[in-house]
Amino acid sequence: FDGYFEYGLSPWDVAAGIVLVREAGGEISDFNGGPEAIASKSIIATNKRLYPSVFKVVRKNMGNA
Repeated sequence: FDGYFEYGLSPWDVAAGIVLVREAGGEISDFNGGPEAIASKSIIATNKRLYPSVFKVVRKNMGNA
């Protein structure tokens, strides 16, 4: 996948993936652009180049989920 987003997650659903993506140089946020995706139940994960585009599409279609 080039990007991943999901809502309604528990911390144990994303904890390991967050570490992997960050260690690989990727970008992780919640749907509001905040860094605490593990606590917000929403996540956007992608590489740094695609992140702005993926974030824009998710925000447009999901809002403040």
